[in-house]
Amino acid sequence: MKSFYLLLFFICFQVSDLRAQKNDAFEEVKKRVSKTFFNTPEKAKKDAYQLKKMAKSNLERVIALQYLGYIYDLTGKPDSARAYFEERLSFTTKHFPKSIHQYQAVIDFCNWGMDYVDRTRLVAILTTNLSTIEEKKFNRETGLMNLLLGDVFLKDREVDKAAIYYDKSYKLIKDLKFAAADHFYRKSEIAIIKKDFKTAKKYLLQGLSSFKEKEIYTYPMYLSKLGYVAIMLNELELAKSYLFESLYYQQKNGFQELTSETYLNLAYLAQTKKDNTLEIYYLTKAEELNKGDVDVLKKIYLGLKEYYSKMNDRINERKYFEKFEQLNDSITQLEKQKIRFDLEYRFQKQQTEKELTLKENIIKKDARIKWLYFIGITLVSIFLVFILFVYFYRIALQKKLRYNQKLLHEEQLKLMQEDQRKEIIKEKVKVKLEERKKISMELHDGIANEISALKLSISNENNLDKGEIQTIINKIDRLYHEVRSFSHELDPDNITEVEFSQLVNNLCELIENKGIVVKKNILISKDIDDLDEFVLINLYRIIQEIVNNIIKHAQASVVQLDIYEDDSDLVIFIQDNGKGMQVSTTTKSGIGLKNIRNRVETLKGHYELLQQQEGVAMLIKVPLNTN
Repeated sequence: MKSFYLLLFFICFQVSDLRAQKNDAFEEVKKRVSKTFFNTPEKAKKDAYQLKKMAKSNLERVIALQYLGYIYDLTGKPDSARAYFEERLSFTTKHFPKSIHQYQAVIDFCNWGMDYVDRTRLVAILTTNLSTIEEKKFNRETGLMNLLLGDVFLKDREVDKAAIYYDKSYKLIKDLKFAAADHFYRKSEIAIIKKDFKTAKKYLLQGLSSFKEKEIYTYPMYLSKLGYVAIMLNELELAKSYLFESLYYQQKNGFQELTSETYLNLAYLAQTKKDNTLEIYYLTKAEELNKGDVDVLKKIYLGLKEYYSKMNDRINERKYFEKFEQLNDSITQLEKQKIRFDLEYRFQKQQTEKELTLKENIIKKDARIKWLYFIGITLVSIFLVFILFVYFYRIALQKKLRYNQKLLHEEQLKLMQEDQRKEIIKEKVKVKLEERKKISMELHDGIANEISALKLSISNENNLDKGEIQTIINKIDRLYHEVRSFSHELDPDNITEVEFSQLVNNLCELIENKGIVVKKNILISKDIDDLDEFVLINLYRIIQEIVNNIIKHAQASVVQLDIYEDDSDLVIFIQDNGKGMQVSTTTKSGIGLKNIRNRVETLKGHYELLQQQEGVAMLIKVPLNTN
């Protein structure tokens, strides 16, 4: 039964244990311990000690103490188990108050202490924690503590109180894997104590129906108890079936702890059937196979005493009566020893804690004196280091200052050189512009006028064929427009006198004259016209170069032109649906793109050529405050 309880609590522990912080080495050892501690506790002991050494956080220490308590309990060493369960209970109460770790420690300590600790203390621990626990937050832990309170009262034969706590417990933990089987088994024990065997059978059958597998410890335990209840209800054939099925699963799975009690129940069955031969056989087997379960052994001795009394064998009757009395006295003595040992343990623990406190105070006092010496030496050292630091810092600062002055001087020279370079470029641009203006005037006022006059004179000539005259006129007209266009390119209507938006519209007309649709959004203020002539000319030349590229190379049918002001920048976005180009090869492109890039860089702007699925897009940003 103890193994069954421990298994139930370990399932709950596995859930809470998942909340531990990650420590890879610790986690690896913990996995080994969790796999081996229940079935081979001696093998797991070394790893459990290693867990304790490896524990870095408080939570890891709690896990190590928990496993060590389990292992020493399973190996039958209650004194060592007590030490770890007690330490864990105190540690979690101090470092994890009102948390799942404290409540799990309480549950494990009281579950183990059911056989080793004064039950008055167990009740005090459980009721104290139940009075402070948040039931909604810790419903599982609340349920298990109520379950343990029920076990305490059941041991003291206070069955009505036990039933109340069992019912409270079941409401809270009924979703746990073995909760139903555990609850109905306990309820059946209460009914058996009250000799209400029909109710006991009802509870046992309810519990039996909750099993989804039969190869577990509790299934043959249930069958054995059902066999006993069936005997009490005089359902002898049913009792025989239950008991032999229980023995089958015990032998199949090695559950030897149950075998002695099952043979005792078979002896009760033989006694009811008045089969003396089977009765003595089963009683003898029960005695042989008993693994130290004193409650069952008491019943076996009593059964043997009654059998030999019935057989008029006074010697054996007296022998087993004396064994029964001795065992009964030893149980009473064990209870007394348990109480005395628990009191002695707590007294020794208090004395040890006082000694430790005294030693800690002495150590703290010595440590404080050493600390004061250390602080004094440290302060003097810090002061000396500070003086040295200030000295060397000043030297370094002076070196850095001289170096920065040198860099500043060099930077100023570079800026002066850059300004000079820009002024030279501006002067060159102005000279070129003036030259272009002169050429433009010559083309416009000279050649263009002459061609126009020639056109008029030919138009009035009567000797030529009318078709020939018209062909000559068309050629002269085309030549006139080309010269005029070239004139405008050299001097675009005097940029300082025409609005910039009008200049852009003129360029758009050039595109439209080629049969290309232009979608334009020109959203600029008149402040653009106040920009420096150098900036305006470069902006115009950039747009002009892009327009020429579209007309000559793009083979486009639609052009999108957006010009707008964005914060402190003028943004120019032009996109066509032409044949496009490879963006990766633009670094090796013609003079036109290089001129665009150079003009944008001169204006301290940003130039980006974007490859589209159809055509090419250009994004240009130029700061409006360019000097």
